[in-house]
Amino acid sequence: MISRKSTFYLGEIYELQFSKLGTAAASRIRKPETDWDKLYEFLYIRDYTPEFLKVSREAIRALVPLSDFIKEIHTGESLNTMTITMDTGQKAALSQSLLNKLSADIIKEFETLERPEELSTGGTTDAMTITIINQTNAAMARPFDTVDLLKKQLEVDGYIYSDGAIYPIESSVIVEADERAFLEVLVDKLPLEDKVTILYHLKNSETQYLEEKWFDSVSNARGFWEAILKQIASEINRQEGLGTDPPNKAVEVRDYLEKKTFISRATKEAIWKVYGFMSEEGAHPNIAERDEARLLRTLALTFSQHALLTFEKYLEK
Repeated sequence: MISRKSTFYLGEIYELQFSKLGTAAASRIRKPETDWDKLYEFLYIRDYTPEFLKVSREAIRALVPLSDFIKEIHTGESLNTMTITMDTGQKAALSQSLLNKLSADIIKEFETLERPEELSTGGTTDAMTITIINQTNAAMARPFDTVDLLKKQLEVDGYIYSDGAIYPIESSVIVEADERAFLEVLVDKLPLEDKVTILYHLKNSETQYLEEKWFDSVSNARGFWEAILKQIASEINRQEGLGTDPPNKAVEVRDYLEKKTFISRATKEAIWKVYGFMSEEGAHPNIAERDEARLLRTLALTFSQHALLTFEKYLEK
């Protein structure tokens, strides 16, 4: 869930970016006046729904501060006229969907902008001049710094920005139907020979968790991880044109990836120990099965993401 803290940063970014004073001139001292026409154009060309555009126009007429309008999307207050017939869950889903899109769109917008160079004091010793220059530099940097803060806070919330969209960092067991998890995006974009098998394990792990089939859920999460490592090894073998069969067994795959300097010895040992821990039959003592399944599943998906991101960088060599 996108948090209120992320939403606070989001509201500040929009208020600064759509200020009539302009991004460079907005300061902590003077509250900027919103350029509502510029904001409406931004929303319109990015295909926001007619209902949300109407809500935005109502906020314009009411002279609602833009940062407040954004923050009240999280609480639902800004969307009252859109959600009269919705239940609580539907209202929350709509709020989160809008915050996701607003975040992705503004971060993508800032990717097209250059961070301004700091103004120099020119060696002056005049205290007032130095103060003004420092305040101006801070004002120009503020929206860019706040975008960085938003991205970090979104990661704390469990999301990551990539290629113009915001994804859950890990495949969630409670995920919107139209939301592709970041893990799925990585699998899709990388050269892996049998993506169907990889995603089969991932989907089964999610479904079985929801069905409270704890051991099966963990087993499929482990299978997802194992299939990724095996197919990475196979692709490295193919690209090097070795003419030999790629490793098949889990231990052979780990040894092969270390030999090819894809992973370090320490990483290999960590994989071996965690994999072994996850493979133990039966529940571990003194922990609820549900908690154990959730934590072990998270371990497998975290190591899987580590492998996929490592492979992405490996291919850039």
